[in-house]
Amino acid sequence: MYCPKMKPYVKYHKMFLYGMGHWPYQTIKTRRIVRFVSGTALLSYCVPLGVRFYEARNDFDDFLECLPMAVTAILIAWCYFLFFVIKGNHLLELLNQMSNDFDKLQSLEAEFKILKESTEEGRFAAIAFIVYTIISSIAYCGITLLPIILDIVAPLNESRPLSYISEVDYIFFERNDHYVFSYFHSGIIGCFSVMQIVAADVMLYLFVQHACGMFRVLRYRLKTITNTLDKGGDSWKDSIQENDIYKNAVFCAKMYQNILEFSDSIDSCFSMVLILGIGVTIVLLSFQGTMVMVILEVAFNEESSGNLEFDLELQIQGCFLANFVFLLHGNPYF
Repeated sequence: MYCPKMKPYVKYHKMFLYGMGHWPYQTIKTRRIVRFVSGTALLSYCVPLGVRFYEARNDFDDFLECLPMAVTAILIAWCYFLFFVIKGNHLLELLNQMSNDFDKLQSLEAEFKILKESTEEGRFAAIAFIVYTIISSIAYCGITLLPIILDIVAPLNESRPLSYISEVDYIFFERNDHYVFSYFHSGIIGCFSVMQIVAADVMLYLFVQHACGMFRVLRYRLKTITNTLDKGGDSWKDSIQENDIYKNAVFCAKMYQNILEFSDSIDSCFSMVLILGIGVTIVLLSFQGTMVMVILEVAFNEESSGNLEFDLELQIQGCFLANFVFLLHGNPYF
């Protein structure tokens, strides 16, 4: 189990990942049960999406309309789901390293304060990211209810065509005959698919922010040594401070080595899933740009604009986090 001092800073990460079966400190039995349920739920959404996507293969406009959600739910969401399954032990090692750092520094008031401030920044950013994604997902799902709302507020002689969250084909029944089921199934499981991506992003940000905090602690210790040398001149060589300075120097060297190993571990854990996620998102943006040009000739509907917005959000999130990792490796005093 992790250090109690670290508990307040990973509380929301635990709550968020626990319901998906991805929290590394869950018991194996609980994790398997929750993952089986969540995996089955994802599969129940991916099959109708895949069927509809296959049916649209001969119609280019229809194909472009089905592409974003199909690729997001089938490819990207499952990619991140499998990431947690495969890299679960790696994530556990990273959390244990964080716990060890908290445990080592909690007796050092100034250093522990610096680490807590950096971790607090990561916690706040994770909460803001989760809330923003939830609000965006709810807004995206709410847009599809606009025809129904308009039929109530400003009725016409006939009902307006129904709008759907995603293009699906349930095979055994028509979605028009079961609109409520189709809406809630697509909305809930679709948002759950997005949460798989968000879960990986918030964990990556947690680790990156911790590494940045450790670099700040290292900078503080190095400044302490240089300030002592500047104030003492050459007199420190004949004083009892000499031993303390050497101890601090050794401490800083070991800390720097541990931070580099932690950073490399972050890179090896998340690099592949980031490459796949960002790469697929770029391809989706290209298709979405084509889709926008096609639809502009007729009408720009809500679903198309929502898909484009969602793809842009994924791209911005991925580039932001990847840039953080780049800065972490390129600047040891970040």
